[in-house]
Amino acid sequence: MLTLFLLHTEDEERALYPRIVDTGFLDGVLVTATRMDDPLVGRLVDHDLPLVMIGRPDRSGVSYVDVDNRGGAALAARHLVDCGHRRIGTISAPANTTTGRERLDGLVDELARLGRPLDPVLCVDGGYSEDGAYRAMRTLVDRGADAVFAASDTMAFGALRAAADLGVDVPGDVGLVGFDGFDVERPGRRELTTIRQPVQANAERAVAMLLGQIADRRAGRAHPMGEILPVALVFGLSFAFDGQRDEYTVGVLQDGTEVDVASHPFFATRYMRFVPYDDLDTALLKVERHQLDLLVEPGPPLRYWVNPEASKGYFAEIALHQSVSSRGAEIVKRQISGDPIRYSDWVLPGILGMNMMFSCLFGVGYVIVRYRKNGFLKRLRATPLTAFEFITAQVASRMVLIMLITAFVYTGTHLLLGTRMEGSYATLFVVGLVGSISMVSLGLIVSARVTSEELAGGLLNLINWPMMMLSGVWFSLEGAGDTLQAISRIFPLTHVLDAARAVSLDGATFVDVAPSLAALGVQSVLFLVIGSAIFRWEQY
Repeated sequence: MLTLFLLHTEDEERALYPRIVDTGFLDGVLVTATRMDDPLVGRLVDHDLPLVMIGRPDRSGVSYVDVDNRGGAALAARHLVDCGHRRIGTISAPANTTTGRERLDGLVDELARLGRPLDPVLCVDGGYSEDGAYRAMRTLVDRGADAVFAASDTMAFGALRAAADLGVDVPGDVGLVGFDGFDVERPGRRELTTIRQPVQANAERAVAMLLGQIADRRAGRAHPMGEILPVALVFGLSFAFDGQRDEYTVGVLQDGTEVDVASHPFFATRYMRFVPYDDLDTALLKVERHQLDLLVEPGPPLRYWVNPEASKGYFAEIALHQSVSSRGAEIVKRQISGDPIRYSDWVLPGILGMNMMFSCLFGVGYVIVRYRKNGFLKRLRATPLTAFEFITAQVASRMVLIMLITAFVYTGTHLLLGTRMEGSYATLFVVGLVGSISMVSLGLIVSARVTSEELAGGLLNLINWPMMMLSGVWFSLEGAGDTLQAISRIFPLTHVLDAARAVSLDGATFVDVAPSLAALGVQSVLFLVIGSAIFRWEQY
């Protein structure tokens, strides 16, 4: 049976202690104390009960489980220095607590070792409270601190609130690192870089140690033990992205089998998007161009590739090492260098493809409906012209206009922005040509029987909006679910953008994009046949 006693004051302690200890029904005691020289700990030691403290005691002969407070603070110091900060301050915990003392000592020693000694005026006690940290943060900002280490996450949140009230951007103006990693779902937690301690593992180890102490006591071999658990740096996305809220993208080389998260805890890291790859060359090209922040092969041994010039890769690498450091796993590092692909380079084919889509669908759809509505198609029916011939002529005329407009826009954008072009302009032209035919043919299906421009507009929007969102115009669908990717392959725009980006970014040849061109060709023929079959010349 487990009994929990919460003692908040010394009066409560004096009143309850005799009832807790003298009754004789206790086999052992777990104690969490925050103050040094806590009299309760001394009395329990004197009473000779099996005792385990959660937190390092300030006396010898007491078993305990604690986290590496000094090492965690040193890790925070190194992180802030690596981020380029020069005037680093701290919101410290009370000096009469072991955690407060150790975290301050770890910070001071590491800053001194790194040549950034802590200025005494930049050490302000936050009292382990959010309000106290709020006041401390305002003081540190006034004293010119460009980064702050808060000795607890509670105080870090007080610092964030003070920074917001002062109009100070975190981390743009002032860097911030907390300690604990408790409030993982609290608003602002994602933006807070912190030293995470293994809370559950700490408690589980303390209980196991106490049970061992009780068993040893009964066997007459009791002896004190101490254990320090490792901590990990959990960086907020704001440090890596300078205020952006993107996630990290990590490639995973695998042969179709699921990664064992228990053996590789890195793959359970929050805010990491893991994309599977079965081809090493393809994945390495992504790392080279900064499209993957990290590439990992689970192993063993665990191998990873990183681009040293990629800032996001730097932070992803830190997270990887922190997840495996305590397990003693063998790890092999490889570096891949290369320049990044700018977002403008990647998104330009999407914008041109979207413009082509709207021109094809609405340009043809509205024209045919208007022809039918004003009786022009009725008159054409009296001629030898067949429906297939009329539709084919519409495709050809619209295709010429669209290609001229697209070429003009592309040329202007390419000259102004200097966008990347690794492949052949002729291949890119063929991709645009076949793509426009396919999308014009799709628009003709909608307009084949519709007599109302309003209805045509609704049907065309029903097509173009899913196509625009699911074809990768603005964001990549790489790593999305199989069902979503299968749906995206239905749309002609998906094949157009895949082929265009392969040509412009990867230098793909005509042979490389032939599968996409073949898919567009099949869709064009299918759309033309369906459109011709259901086409109607008259309104009624």
